[in-house]
Amino acid sequence: RNQRHYLGEDLQAVSSKELQNLEQQLDTALKHIRSRKNQLMYDSINELQRKEKAIQEQNGMLSKEIKEREKILRAQQEQWDQQNHGHNMPPPSPPQQHQIQHPYMLSHQPSPFLDMG
Repeated sequence: RNQRHYLGEDLQAVSSKELQNLEQQLDTALKHIRSRKNQLMYDSINELQRKEKAIQEQNGMLSKEIKEREKILRAQQEQWDQQNHGHNMPPPSPPQQHQIQHPYMLSHQPSPFLDMG
């Protein structure tokens, strides 16, 4: 078949039977195209859901770690308060720890670049 027929051009000399055949071929091709497109979208959704689950698990672990560290800091603060009760000494600054930077972690600090609030 002529490529132009598939583009809907030069159909004046095409018989009714040939037009039906052409239409059926185009319908079949369109079904295959849509099926492939839907499969790609389904695969993409599954991959995104897998990534979402992994991020949620990581977020849960990080939240647990933060709570554990806060608990330790509170205990240290209470111990310091008990040991230095009555003394006018400032509390010791917490030890400097390497902060974990992760691409999925959002900073809770305001941005210095834009304040539209």
